[in-house]
Amino acid sequence: MTYAAFDLETAKILPDDIDDLQAHRPLGITVGAIAVDGEEARCFQNLEDDYIWTPRHAQKFITELEDLDAKGIDLVSWNGLRFDLSILAEEAGWGEWHLRAAALALKHYDLMFQVMCVKGYPVGLENTCKGLGLAGKLSGVGGAQAPAMWAAGEREKVSAYCAQDARATVDVYKKVEETGVFKWIANSGKPNKFKCPKILRVRDAIMLKKPYNGWMEDPIDRDEFWAWTQEAPPGGLLPSLADIQRPPEDDLPFIAQF
Repeated sequence: MTYAAFDLETAKILPDDIDDLQAHRPLGITVGAIAVDGEEARCFQNLEDDYIWTPRHAQKFITELEDLDAKGIDLVSWNGLRFDLSILAEEAGWGEWHLRAAALALKHYDLMFQVMCVKGYPVGLENTCKGLGLAGKLSGVGGAQAPAMWAAGEREKVSAYCAQDARATVDVYKKVEETGVFKWIANSGKPNKFKCPKILRVRDAIMLKKPYNGWMEDPIDRDEFWAWTQEAPPGGLLPSLADIQRPPEDDLPFIAQF
């Protein structure tokens, strides 16, 4: 099986103490990365318009993911269900793009969402890489700092950070698939793990019995992660997939190999 992981970095600069990005949408997009297993990661940038994606660029990225899916390449993410694909739908202009992003969201493998469905709480990519003995995120950059770094012209560094997140997600997928065990290091330093004989698509993970998480001070309802895929977007009803036409190919100043 061939698989590809994807990741996005957002554009809106926010205070350091913000812990709920969703409350500050729209966030904009600066760069996206796709890492196909065994290949170099590709980074996608808008080389015009102040280096921020326009709706056409978000649409192009969705189309790139659809093309991989059509080739039989399984899509993998870390929190792509709740974050990346939802952001893509919004930045692409909702409408039919909401439906297309939602279809990808339910079909793909979101590793963090599977942890959420099994344990009742999310874990971070970096802590998971540590638990599995893998190279993690790029040092010197953080998701919260990336928008300001991009605005300051450090686009190569932010692109490298985004690409490494995609590569790390591929590595986690491979390791869990090979070992059948999901491991991570808690913020307290304690190692954790659970048996994971099969990585599930989002649409299948949703069907798992919800674990008890009432012990948490502020428990998270996993239904919040995928509710957007079932809702009509701003602007009214959705067309059927059969009515959606592939947009014409055009040359966007968009892609850069990294």
